[in-house]
Amino acid sequence: MGPAHLIHPRRWYNLIPDLPAPPPRGVTDTEIRFGTVIPFSGIRKEPARQMKLGIETAFNRANEAGGVNGRKLRLIAADDGYDPARTLGPAQKIVKSLDIDRRRN
Repeated sequence: MGPAHLIHPRRWYNLIPDLPAPPPRGVTDTEIRFGTVIPFSGIRKEPARQMKLGIETAFNRANEAGGVNGRKLRLIAADDGYDPARTLGPAQKIVKSLDIDRRRN
């Protein structure tokens, strides 16, 4: 094998020892959390309400059947009022809520 700068980028994985993958966000031993920011207020509130209802209905059916690999599905939804300027704050809160300390769960 030649100098490291001559190794094709796709082959770097051969040089790195196997490390366990970090746990995905929103996943614990008992739960899988999903997040969405949709307009529960403003001119698009009714379609958003229907969308949330559909997602929750599907999650409830899956949970009643034992979940996914024994994990319950949970939706975390936030309102942006159909205003892009209001989306970032709720999205950041959802992402923060998905950062689960696995030692607590």
